Amino acid sequence: MRRVSLCKCMNKISPMKIRAIITIIILCTSLCTATENKEMNTRTFDVLPSFADTFSWLNEIDYSESLHAENPAIDHKGCFSEMGVKWPTGSLFKYNAINDKFTVRNTEENLLRFEDVLTLTKVRTSAVEIRVYFVKYALNDIEHLVRKENLCKDSLIQLWKAGKGELISSPVVITKSGQDGVAKGVTEYIYPVEFAVPKTSDKNEEKLRGNHFVKIIRSEKQMCGALLQAVPEIGLPGDKIHMLIKTAHVNKPVWKRYGDSFATDNGANSHALFDQPFFHAYKVATQIQVACGKRVLLGGGMNNEAGDKTVYVFLTATIVDLEGEPVK
Repeated sequence: MRRVSLCKCMNKISPMKIRAIITIIILCTSLCTATENKEMNTRTFDVLPSFADTFSWLNEIDYSESLHAENPAIDHKGCFSEMGVKWPTGSLFKYNAINDKFTVRNTEENLLRFEDVLTLTKVRTSAVEIRVYFVKYALNDIEHLVRKENLCKDSLIQLWKAGKGELISSPVVITKSGQDGVAKGVTEYIYPVEFAVPKTSDKNEEKLRGNHFVKIIRSEKQMCGALLQAVPEIGLPGDKIHMLIKTAHVNKPVWKRYGDSFATDNGANSHALFDQPFFHAYKVATQIQVACGKRVLLGGGMNNEAGDKTVYVFLTATIVDLEGEPVK
């Protein structure tokens, strides 16, 4: 017993294009006749191994009906047809699954459309390189730009290129589209924030005054350095990147000494030392859409401890392939 496709048989004997959906037959005018006489070229395209999974996402079509019982492979040519690529008489489509290559013969117009659709599949399987720049400027230089009403991304970058900006950190992370990426270059500081003074002393507890001791109840941890966390999502047609991002540069702590004076058992004056850290940080948390490879101003105007410098934060996001090279 041999299975015969009703649609394929009718397409051979009819000038109409026929497509069956469940029990419904749809007839539409064939678009092949107008392009039969156009010149055709043959090209070879590289294909990522995850092409099949990507295509299902792009068109949101269930291709399970395209799977033949004896050959469970996706109808790649049909997938491209669904995405608008036409296949006039004389055209050719071959898929080499071993080398992951497509060989296509078609008109120049259809080859360009084929390449556009294939680019979408490459974008989906690509990753995003996210790089953040924390740049410190003299507050006087920023004030000068404000007076000229020229405080913008371009003027800040020109100021940086002129040697009037100091790069204090530049974290970078590469992650797949839709996945969380984290980069940290930090030193962790652990310091006490809650204490108790017991009535009896313990040799393992820190001595505070005379015969009294203080016991650490709770400590906290602060990371100092560069931190970057981002979730990028590559949008169609593939040159826009939507991003949820949090980034920070935290300076090393400045320690301040607290405590009070007291009299020791022999009547001498002493001082209880109690140091606490203060962390100065520059932080940005936002959602943004950026063009691939373009540098944007993410935030800024954050003064340093002395108040004579201010920090601005720039972002560059680039779509890269699985080898980390920019996708062309």
